[in-house]
Amino acid sequence: MPCVQEGFIQGTRRHRPSLGFHLKATISMEKTDQDCYCLRKITKVGRPSKKKAKTTCIAIVEGSDTESGEEIETEHEMDSCQQFRNLMKNIKLMDKELALVCAENLSEQFHFIFLDRENMDAGIKNFTVGDRMLITSAIFNSEKENVKSDIASCSQTYKHLPALLQVTPHGWVQARNSVLTCAIKSLCHENAKPFERAVATDQLYSLVSPSFVSPLLFATNLLAYSVTRSKLALNINGKLHPAGGHSTVRNWLNNLTMTVPEFPTGDLLTAIDNDQVLIKKWTVRKDNRAQISVLTSVCVAQISPYGTLQLQPSLAPRNWSKRIKVAKENAEERTKVIEACSPSETDKNVIRHENKLLIHEILKELLKEQTKTPGGWKDDVDLRVEEIEAKEGRRVCPVCQTVMERSRRKCINPECRVSLKSAEKEVQGTDVLGTALVAPIRQFHHRVKETHLGFVIDDKEEAHVVVKEQISECNNEFQHVPSNHPSHPVKVVAGDPVFVNPNSQEALKEVLRRVGKAANVKRYNPSDPGARQWLNVTMDGLPYLVCRKVINTVLLCTECRDEVTEDSLTDHCLKVHNGQKCSTVNEFDWVVLRIGKLHFEMNMARYFIDLNWEVFLSRLASELGFVSEAAQKFVRKGSDHHKTMSILRVCHMGFWKELLIPYVRDRLDAKLPVSVSDYLYKWLPDVGWQNATYNYIFGMTWTYLMSIHVFHMGVRRNNSTYVRTDVLFFIVPQKCCIQICHD
Repeated sequence: MPCVQEGFIQGTRRHRPSLGFHLKATISMEKTDQDCYCLRKITKVGRPSKKKAKTTCIAIVEGSDTESGEEIETEHEMDSCQQFRNLMKNIKLMDKELALVCAENLSEQFHFIFLDRENMDAGIKNFTVGDRMLITSAIFNSEKENVKSDIASCSQTYKHLPALLQVTPHGWVQARNSVLTCAIKSLCHENAKPFERAVATDQLYSLVSPSFVSPLLFATNLLAYSVTRSKLALNINGKLHPAGGHSTVRNWLNNLTMTVPEFPTGDLLTAIDNDQVLIKKWTVRKDNRAQISVLTSVCVAQISPYGTLQLQPSLAPRNWSKRIKVAKENAEERTKVIEACSPSETDKNVIRHENKLLIHEILKELLKEQTKTPGGWKDDVDLRVEEIEAKEGRRVCPVCQTVMERSRRKCINPECRVSLKSAEKEVQGTDVLGTALVAPIRQFHHRVKETHLGFVIDDKEEAHVVVKEQISECNNEFQHVPSNHPSHPVKVVAGDPVFVNPNSQEALKEVLRRVGKAANVKRYNPSDPGARQWLNVTMDGLPYLVCRKVINTVLLCTECRDEVTEDSLTDHCLKVHNGQKCSTVNEFDWVVLRIGKLHFEMNMARYFIDLNWEVFLSRLASELGFVSEAAQKFVRKGSDHHKTMSILRVCHMGFWKELLIPYVRDRLDAKLPVSVSDYLYKWLPDVGWQNATYNYIFGMTWTYLMSIHVFHMGVRRNNSTYVRTDVLFFIVPQKCCIQICHD
């Protein structure tokens, strides 16, 4: 290695360098104390110790040999300072290898800890466990105050709902103490989720401040409370995690909101539903309280933000009776009312179109299944039925298909000889005729909302985030039915709940009055010119039946606005108005009571099942596996709507196939073309309607089963034409069906 400078290191870098330095023969005494490194304030290094000064250095100093001891000591200090200054000046001339050697010597001599930034992992591994513990303790002790200040700034986040809704696990961790989150990130597995890291961070925060409540864990406590309603569960979770206990959750719920939500503008649809929990506990123990929660929820859907239909008095229910009265007296008005309540040509075309589409698809399927045999045309069902009839009263080995007497326990085939009971258990349920009659696999609509995130860089080299949302439909069911779904979801607002159980007339009165006042109905705001004249209200189950009675029976006295009934009106006039005759109005004549579409479909299905139960549906349910008395009652009551619709779908498809097989085989024998029009307008009037059973089954299939199917499609595609067609056709008698088919 070449000589770097006078007084510095000579030799090769592979040898351990000497820490001694040669000084010049003469040291200029003109240097001031300001030039000394050990006296500069900007450096953190102090004056070298006298004991550590090199005594082997030779300095030539001018002066007398008889100088005092104090002067000699000062000269040694000056020599030490000069050496230290030369060392500091020449540090920049050292390479990394020499610097590491110096660092090792210093760490050994003075018990320092040195880390190389470029090779920090290897340096830390060389430390002892005690050194690692000291470093870790020092780091986190220094960060404790920073963590406390961060807790003070974010400890109230959970109390504010808007801020709580904006919290995300990733963003929450990013905003916390960087040293702490870095330590957690280093310890986490590579597949650890952001929420898990956030929970670990909040747990460490709670160790610094036990009263800290994490907004993320508080949200989990809210979810647990909404599901369990358990005080014990909240307290246990609050002890294990910084999520708050039962008192914290209850205070948050009590302070959630004190303002009543306002109803939106435009035409609205209001829905009410009861959320009641009545749990009886029969065990005897301490604090065994029955859980009771009674609440009527109110939500409002804004059908048309700028609609004015509900502002028109002529459309209010109180004026409907006037139109009926006029229709009884006026023949022209009566004709209009009858036409409005009868299926139009458009409605007939919908039923005709859907039936023809279904018949066309089934005809193509049946033609593929037909096979010519010596006995005539047959399909898979005929062959299967013949096989079952041939094996009736006998036992068939599930392994080798050998037919034998019913009393056999083992297969009579010498090569098989399996236990018939064990073999039948393995294939139990797969050899039943009815199990093949299952509804086709349904495919559902999906509306996908995609959010594209990106960024662009402008001329100033500044990045801007671009957010682009796109809603696309990937529907594959009922595509031929026009869809009227809006491009954006309908706005739904949660109204102010009513703390009553809507199972009585008094409770329904309270609910309707609260809804009417909140919706600014004319009945309760007569001086407001912009008040609504009527309002759509929908509900299900028992509240619907009770509400019908309330609407018809609750009256208001026009003189004093007190509530009266028809029976108490006379007594009210005598006591309050001194016998003066008073007129009354229905208090809830502004309510347009509507049943939910699901309940309407359920009622239609139950009506159809009850009508045809003894005719064919009881046997069909038995073939589908509902054999016992309890299973038969289950199907007849329509207890499970999903199973009910599946059975009706099997019935619908099966009936059409049975109705079309005679036509298909007749045309195949005659070698004539097969078509939907030929079936409806030629073969059906000449052959089909001559049989009473065929005529009845055709009417049930063409009108009622198809009406239920059309209603289902109309609801799924938000098509009011299809919904109206079902409502009108389901009450049309069978003769109208025959007339439509003739058309």
